[in-house]
Amino acid sequence: MLSILAAAVALTAAADDMEQMHASHVNTAPARLVELVRLATQQFLDVNAATASRYQPFLGCVTGPDHGTMGIHFVNGALVGDGEIDASHPEALIYEPANSVMRLVGVEFIVDAAAWMAAHTSPPVLEGQTFQLVGSPNR
Repeated sequence: MLSILAAAVALTAAADDMEQMHASHVNTAPARLVELVRLATQQFLDVNAATASRYQPFLGCVTGPDHGTMGIHFVNGALVGDGEIDASHPEALIYEPANSVMRLVGVEFIVDAAAWMAAHTSPPVLEGQTFQLVGSPNR
């Protein structure tokens, strides 16, 4: 299995609530990243646009009794394999099925850990958000 470095961004109203709760913090990077991602992913509000842009369902809806559900991930393999991180091109789009509609609720930025660390001495950072190591095996 692959070890990855990953960062996730929630695009739902709950994320807005969290931003308001933490409005007194000086660091504006999370709010900026959320806004950049929202703008970049407007085109993927319709899941059919995502599949037309080479995002494909990956592993179905991940659930667990001790960690809830993670939605349905649509992953763009070419972006995962390019070794780059860019707020306007997330490697995975996360959809929540509700009432026969797939609602875009988040994204994930994914980088192969070995490839990244071979060329860098520190984890990737995107708009102030440091990626976390997800060791192998992972889902």
